[in-house]
Amino acid sequence: MAEWICTGQFVDLLSYADVAQQAFSSEHSSTLHLAIMALKTLYKAWSSCAERSKYLRFATSLQAAATKVDRYYEKTMKSPAYILAILLDPVGKMAYFKQHWPEDLHDEVLTTAEKVVYQPNFNFMHRSDSFASSKLNISS
Repeated sequence: MAEWICTGQFVDLLSYADVAQQAFSSEHSSTLHLAIMALKTLYKAWSSCAERSKYLRFATSLQAAATKVDRYYEKTMKSPAYILAILLDPVGKMAYFKQHWPEDLHDEVLTTAEKVVYQPNFNFMHRSDSFASSKLNISS
């Protein structure tokens, strides 16, 4: 019986990843702008579960998984593709950055957008300037 309880808890934990993946997967529309939010939501869910006694047997694995999600979050924030996808979302625009990023990086978001638009040889896939050296923590 205990094995089935453990299996059920594991399935519950995996459902958070499934929901996150479904949040930015679509055959009919662009969902890149949702990826960052989905990663943050997954991080918060797994971090929260790691602290609950119900999931004690999974705590170490959940913490490791949350750390891995945090690394991916940081990588996406170094990519102008993700930054522009959020900026170009008509609903969100700059709101996500204002809510979740330190104020000193707000101008960097706009600078990134300007570079992509006005510099035809800009490396769209990876930033090497201040964002790359800034530590954005998903837990904030």
